Amino acid sequence: MPAAQAVETGIESSPIGLHAIGAGLLPPKTPNGYLDIRGATYTATTLKDGNGNTSRGPNRVEVQALAFKYVRQTDLSLWGGNYFWGVAVPLVKVKAEITVPGFVVGAPVPFVTLSGKDSGVGNVEIDAGGVHWDLDNLFITSKLTFGLPTGSFDAKQLANVGTKRAFVGPRIGAAYFPGNGWVLSQELRLDFNKKNNDTGYRSGHEMHLDLAVSKRFEGYPAFELGLAGYIYRQLGNDRSGTPAPASGRARVQGLGPAFTYLNTDVGVWVSGNYAVESGARNRFEGRRFWLRSGILF
Repeated sequence: MPAAQAVETGIESSPIGLHAIGAGLLPPKTPNGYLDIRGATYTATTLKDGNGNTSRGPNRVEVQALAFKYVRQTDLSLWGGNYFWGVAVPLVKVKAEITVPGFVVGAPVPFVTLSGKDSGVGNVEIDAGGVHWDLDNLFITSKLTFGLPTGSFDAKQLANVGTKRAFVGPRIGAAYFPGNGWVLSQELRLDFNKKNNDTGYRSGHEMHLDLAVSKRFEGYPAFELGLAGYIYRQLGNDRSGTPAPASGRARVQGLGPAFTYLNTDVGVWVSGNYAVESGARNRFEGRRFWLRSGILF
């Protein structure tokens, strides 16, 4: 793991900040479910160490992803809610450039810059045990997500579309409508990481908290505009033979505008988020953009 990054490869196990606006909500139930199409970009040129200082550059990472997620709601009633399940398959393209100290026969030499790129199918996620509750002005979803290490990974490469580590984690989202078109939403996610068997490296467990405050402009179709953000924290130390110090844990937060457009007449919805990151430790700090579109069947 080069430079100041924590979590092996410097990539979180599941996407950051994707579920802020619209958390806790599911589209209307249809006979054949719906397809959630997700496009995302991430660009960063600042790499922060454990004290929040900018690491010597040049450092840069660019990630583009296009994911297809199928979700099926069922007639099965579970704990007073409706059962659902889903599968997400991402296509990923990543390019990275990181500056690290060089060595010649044990003696330090000027810094050298490493680079790499990769593209292909990333890690598949399966949502199982999903339950959705409709409680008048409060909507809640809970699910258990399994991350499969299906993406390609080569320990000798700087950039990989996969992480070669599986994870399992609970998710709970909620959307509250206090009145006058306002919506308060959040989703809490935990990722319990397994060991990368290729390298023997176990990344620390991770926490994601996505938050949004938005306003619905009534009419047809409905339009929602707001502010969305996320908090990402690595909860445990990385382990590779010996434990890493607590200062080696990664963290970051982001904030920016978000919107949702819903047209129930044709069965299509679109949402987008843009976030500028701050407070990074042991990871890159950059800018993210997501665009999601749902098609009901």
